[in-house]
Amino acid sequence: MPLWLGSMENLTRLVMASSHLSENPTTILQFLPNLKYLSMFHAYKGKRMEREFFRAGGFPKLEYLKIVSRNLVEWTEMEEGALPCLKQLYFWNCMRLMGLPEGLQHVATLQKWYCLMCMEILLGG
Repeated sequence: MPLWLGSMENLTRLVMASSHLSENPTTILQFLPNLKYLSMFHAYKGKRMEREFFRAGGFPKLEYLKIVSRNLVEWTEMEEGALPCLKQLYFWNCMRLMGLPEGLQHVATLQKWYCLMCMEILLGG
């Protein structure tokens, strides 16, 4: 992913589809100050997301996050203060994802959580 994408301060909506990046794009995207909508449809081929992908103050205006990934197995944690405006979290086809990250409970703005075809999450890992 080009580093200059992280400097697009006016970007409010981003859809990434079938890019299968080896590095998680959220390490750059979380610093976009006006991003409100992010959809990642098989955008990251990694199996793990850790706290550095969702840092405190990261994604300051993001309201909608959609993650579609057959590869994702583990999202370990996110820092308190990450995703401070998130209203909708959408997981689809994350069949191997073992659970939700520690720290998600601190996102007080979350209103809707969708989990479609995510058997491991629903069964409690």
